Amino acid sequence: MLKQAIDFFEESQDIYKILSNISENSLDTTTQFKHWSFNDIIRHLHVWNIAAYKSLQGDVIWENFNNILQSFFKEGKKLSDFEKSITKSLKGNSLLNIWQNTFKNVSEEFKKESPKKRVKWVGPDMSVISSISARHMETWAHSQAIYDSLGKVRNNKDRILNIVIIGNNTFLENQIHIAHNVKIGKNSLVGAGSSISKNVKENSLALTRAEQKNLRKGKKNSNKIFKKGRSKNLKFKLKSQKSI
Repeated sequence: MLKQAIDFFEESQDIYKILSNISENSLDTTTQFKHWSFNDIIRHLHVWNIAAYKSLQGDVIWENFNNILQSFFKEGKKLSDFEKSITKSLKGNSLLNIWQNTFKNVSEEFKKESPKKRVKWVGPDMSVISSISARHMETWAHSQAIYDSLGKVRNNKDRILNIVIIGNNTFLENQIHIAHNVKIGKNSLVGAGSSISKNVKENSLALTRAEQKNLRKGKKNSNKIFKKGRSKNLKFKLKSQKSI
C-alpha cells in the first residue's frame, strides 16, 4: 500500500474538516494568494486531483483531458476558466463535498498502484509515487492560504517528509534555481513566482504548475525551504530562466 496516498488523503481531510465547519458564505473569503477565495483553491485542487486520477486510466483518457485544457489556452482563456468549466462552476458546500469524495477515491486508487508505474502529466511523465506526492504537496501548499486567512496555526505531521523530499530533490540535489527571488509565505515551500530548469527529477515535478511561471522581477526576498523541521534561508544564483 502506497503510504504517500494515505498522506495525501489525511492532508486533504484536515483542511476539509476546517472548511466544513465554517459557514458556506465564508468559502468566498479572499486569501492573500493571488486573491483566490477558498472556493477558488478547492476548485483548483479538485480539478487537478481529477487530472491525477485520469492519468491512472491510461494515455487516451489523459490526452482527452489535456487536449481540452490546451484548447482553452489556445483560445486565450485562463486556467481558472478551464477549472470552472470542468466543475460546472460549482462552489460552496457542493464543491466542498465533491472535492472530498474525489480525493478519497484518488487516494484509494493510488494505494493500489505500483510506485514506479509511469503516468502522463501536463509536463513530463512521472511515476505514480511522484504524482501522488505532488498532489500532497499542492494540497499542503495551497491550504496554507486558508490557514492564514482563518488565523489558524497548522500542526504539521510527520507526513511533511514527502514535501521536504520534494524540496530537497528540487533545490539541493538538482541545484534548481529561482529565476528571481520571490516572497515565500508562512510555512510555504515554493512561491507562485518560481521557475525551474528542464533537468528536474521526476519527484520534483510538483513545482511545474502553470501558475508558478508568473515571474516578477526585482524581488529581493530570500527563499526558504524546510530542512529537518526548520526553515533555512538559501540564496540561489540565476542559472537558467527557462521553465518546463
